[in-house]
Amino acid sequence: QLNDVSRKILDDLAIKLQSWPSYYLQVRGSATTQGDLNANRELALKRAQATLEYLGSQGVSNNRMKVIASETDGKPRVSFELGQL
Repeated sequence: QLNDVSRKILDDLAIKLQSWPSYYLQVRGSATTQGDLNANRELALKRAQATLEYLGSQGVSNNRMKVIASETDGKPRVSFELGQL
């Protein structure tokens, strides 16, 4: 689930992406290293997917975004990589 702070950050990112039409975004999810590794990878993917879906609801084309589940690095987060088309 996205909290209010996360939504605000993503709203700002969506506005920037709409003004930079020649860029794409890789959304990378990660998770903690504690517990079941496969479950953590699935959680990382779900984090990234929820972020992608929210950005899509804010007008960013899904064609400009890609979800990546990174290796678990011990930090439950979503990070972004911006690239040019």
